[in-house]
Amino acid sequence: VLELLPDGVPLHLMLPWVEAVVQAGTQAKRNMAVVKHLRRAENLAVREELARLKSGRVVLSSERACCLCFKRIGPAVFVAYPDMTLAHYLCHKRSQPSAAHVPGAGNLLGGSGLSAGLSLAGLVGSAGLPANGRKATSRPYTGGYAGGNDGYDYPDLL
Repeated sequence: VLELLPDGVPLHLMLPWVEAVVQAGTQAKRNMAVVKHLRRAENLAVREELARLKSGRVVLSSERACCLCFKRIGPAVFVAYPDMTLAHYLCHKRSQPSAAHVPGAGNLLGGSGLSAGLSLAGLVGSAGLPANGRKATSRPYTGGYAGGNDGYDYPDLL
């Protein structure tokens, strides 16, 4: 900008304006750096919470039953609800459109946000609660014994 000024303009008259412009630019840059670091810290906190919730495990024994049809889970593909209950994947899918008739067991994680959006099996949950009050995973748990011998390859969607 100073190069565009005519040669006859004394620089001491422009000094207050130049100082104000430089200070405003420096302040804006510092404010953006603070916002950037706050967002980075928030992102790291969310990633840490996600990793903590994904590290959860579901214990599957021969006695564990589906909370929707009350049959044993066995080697079937299943979903894990945050309240530690399990359901066959197909039972869960069938209960989604008209889940009002299924009694809910509550959501131990409660509320909304990241904690309520993840299951204890470490799978990303659905965005909203179905009518039965449960928040289920959006894909079946495929680790361990369940779903391992059925001949299907379940890709990791995360």
